[in-house]
Amino acid sequence: MITGKAGVDWELIKKRYLEGTSIRQLARDYGLSPSTISDKAKRYNWIGLAEVISDKTEQRIAEKLIAQKSDLGLKVYHAVDMLVGKITEGIKVVDKRDSTKIRAYMAALKDAKDMGFYRSDMDTAEQLARIKKLEKEASTEAQDNTITVVLSDEVSEYAD
Repeated sequence: MITGKAGVDWELIKKRYLEGTSIRQLARDYGLSPSTISDKAKRYNWIGLAEVISDKTEQRIAEKLIAQKSDLGLKVYHAVDMLVGKITEGIKVVDKRDSTKIRAYMAALKDAKDMGFYRSDMDTAEQLARIKKLEKEASTEAQDNTITVVLSDEVSEYAD
């Protein structure tokens, strides 16, 4: 509980400060001097709390954006997958002598691949190999954190 000038709701002032209300605005709203509020904010580390809240808020926003982008990416991936299926069906029934339609199907397949969602097995295998290599490098770095101290004979007698 924050104490101070009688009749001042410091918890409410703190809440509003942490929500982003400026010290000057709080001073006007509660009839206090900005330095009084600033001193209280410093004494009770409201600034540190505001930074933590800001960091957590930014993290939540980033996580939401990533989730939304992931959902969108998944929808696009499924749409491209359905498109590739339709193109494949069309190629099976097209007259092999109709080069215009065959070129159109090939262009559509190329467009689907260019979208970056349709990857060959080799692309996927290469990406997995890179991930494994990075994981191996990370585990090697994590294990290699020992320090060896070698003392000369002259110094070792004082080491005990």
